[in-house]
Amino acid sequence: MNTQVLKKAGRGRALAVLLSVVILALAGCGRLPRSGPVNEASVPPTEEAVFGLTPAGPATGASPEEVIRGFLLAGSSGAGDDYATARQFLTKEAGRTWNPRSQVRVYPNSQNISPTQREDGTYVISVTAQGTVDTGGRYTEASTDAIHSTTFKLDRNASGEWRIAELEDGIMMTDSLFASMYVRTPLYFIGPGSDTMVPDLRFYPRMTFISSTIAGLLAGPSPWLADAVHSEIPTSLRMASSPKLESGVLTLDVTAEISTLSRESQARAVQQIQRSFTGQSVVPVHSVNITVSGEPLDTIAIADLPTYPYGAYDLTVLENNRPYKVEEGKTRPVFSSGVFDDIQVARMAGNYSDSVASYALLTAQRDALVRVGSDGFQPFTMVRGERLVEPSYDYWGWVWTSETDNKGVVLAAADDGRVRELTAPFLKGARIREVRASREGARLLIVAQVGDTVQMLIAPIQRDARHEPTALGDPLEVGQRLADVSSVAWISSTDIAVLGRATAGTDPLIFAVRVGGPMERLNVTPYPGSVRLTAGRGEQSIVVLTDQQVVATRDGGAWRPVATGVTDIVLPG
Repeated sequence: MNTQVLKKAGRGRALAVLLSVVILALAGCGRLPRSGPVNEASVPPTEEAVFGLTPAGPATGASPEEVIRGFLLAGSSGAGDDYATARQFLTKEAGRTWNPRSQVRVYPNSQNISPTQREDGTYVISVTAQGTVDTGGRYTEASTDAIHSTTFKLDRNASGEWRIAELEDGIMMTDSLFASMYVRTPLYFIGPGSDTMVPDLRFYPRMTFISSTIAGLLAGPSPWLADAVHSEIPTSLRMASSPKLESGVLTLDVTAEISTLSRESQARAVQQIQRSFTGQSVVPVHSVNITVSGEPLDTIAIADLPTYPYGAYDLTVLENNRPYKVEEGKTRPVFSSGVFDDIQVARMAGNYSDSVASYALLTAQRDALVRVGSDGFQPFTMVRGERLVEPSYDYWGWVWTSETDNKGVVLAAADDGRVRELTAPFLKGARIREVRASREGARLLIVAQVGDTVQMLIAPIQRDARHEPTALGDPLEVGQRLADVSSVAWISSTDIAVLGRATAGTDPLIFAVRVGGPMERLNVTPYPGSVRLTAGRGEQSIVVLTDQQVVATRDGGAWRPVATGVTDIVLPG
């Protein structure tokens, strides 16, 4: 079975639903090896039952088309029986070599599986591609004009029944079935300076959630993120006995390698494990108890490492060329008027400090970033350029920008005047629209345009022990299903609010683009005329600015105008 993601050519075949199956599968404890590499295996669930329909094997006299459909149905829900039913549709040799866990190809619920026979006797299936999950649980979103194309070769067995003889590894399923059978799992790794945690989003089958999560943690971060984070969990760590999940408490009995760590590293490793299991909302794991060969792990208490270091901040707006704080529906100037006598401001960014307000101001000519603060220092020029992108503050006080017409360089400037030029070859020749540092400062979101294509790129930020940026790594692309992106803001450690368009020429909508997962449209219609947004924590924090200089904030399920005559809106970041 040869699978490709191809561009659609012409009008597609009318498609209907393949699977009208609802499967409610709750977590079972995976039995992990006591030595050697971690492999997935299932044991009977501890507390949770598994409900659903078990697909039947091939019927006597089934046609090739029926065999293919039956195989796809059995494969999509086959984790519960280790794909034994799905293998019944294959020849013995194909059943021996087929690896169902190599990838999951996800397609929209509205699509129909309709095998078409070709002149060479093989059968082909083509459906609109939604995304693909690799063997490590990493989800890659497909562009809106991509398809999954799959070819099968069938032979008759000794009984004269049709069986699949050639196919590619992996399974296919609808997006609704995928959502019900897979757990969105953020694996947490340690950020630069060892004082934050950074999520690496994965998708694991519910039936193997526990074993898959441990295997993922031991394997380490995804290649694109690896240069910006590290793990304190020893790669040689193994399970001393089977995991147990009782009343929401997961007990992991591990081998002694964790005891060889320093007390601080051990405490961080424990936090990694605990956060990774409790950071998802599907499998009822409320806490994690770690033992070493049956004995409690004696570890020190350290402060919780933040995953999204964002507090409570007032909105800042740019009005009459000056920053104002919006407090209880009223505005007050942040600085005295004299500070801005010689500065014409186009855009601004604010820092995360509760005590010393600091702003990076992009001049009206967009050729300089000027720093102003409440610390008594005079305004000074942080960066000069030709046409700079609007700035973004990170949690550690660095301001990020770049040239709009990029030559493969991103700039980071500190409040004390230091400037770092970080090479970014993947941006050479691109036109940069926005840059936005993630809250913990380990990732940089870049909105770039190359020709007519707009991309959202997440580049890992390498830093030294003092949090000074030292390099940018190769990026991960997200938001592939968007045709245009107007404005972006982080709303969680994995989600980005985007004012954009799924189809060119349509009205803009607000989406949540997920780093390592499928995007979704938020259940809110943008305030009329919205052209920009900013945000803090969660979708209720989203603030928009209109083309009529009106600022509107969320008020439950509606919008509430809070200011007029505004040319920019800023929350820290």
